[in-house]
Amino acid sequence: MNEEIMIRIKVLEKLTVEEYHSLGETGYRSDAVYDINREGDELHFSFSFSLRKLEIPYQKQRSASAEDLEDYNLIIDQGHSLGAYHREQLVGVLIAEERTWNNSLWIDYLEVNAEFHRLGFGAALIRAAVEQARKEKFRLIMLETQNTNVPAILFYRSQGFEIDGLQFSLYDGEPGEQAVFMTYQL
Repeated sequence: MNEEIMIRIKVLEKLTVEEYHSLGETGYRSDAVYDINREGDELHFSFSFSLRKLEIPYQKQRSASAEDLEDYNLIIDQGHSLGAYHREQLVGVLIAEERTWNNSLWIDYLEVNAEFHRLGFGAALIRAAVEQARKEKFRLIMLETQNTNVPAILFYRSQGFEIDGLQFSLYDGEPGEQAVFMTYQL
């Protein structure tokens, strides 16, 4: 992309099927995976992450059904979700919901069109979410990704998120895929 990049972030009001499709192919590709090891006895438990290069990249495609878009729009109605625009084109979304029981903002979905990766759109969405969460006096921002999505883990860590928890049995059907929970303390 040789043209000047213009990033504009605004609160999403609704996500249409057309806008969702404007994000292009959604999902991720990773040339590595974090193997998560757990060991311990009745007195001590430990977890460790070991980065392992893959001979064949891990690829995960995602598509949203009409029901998924309906669910996203219910979350968007809360007023915490953001869109990233280049000129007038939606190129990224951050869909977030308030969790009142623990005073947190939960990022349910973050996606940037692949043509706009590494141009600052994802970081701009995170910065805007952090600013919004601080204004609304949330205590933290939370999200979940997978140990197979190394690019996401590295991105979130570069934005100030820390690994805060694991779940080994969240996913069904994806061997070796474990949930990695991350938080940003406000």
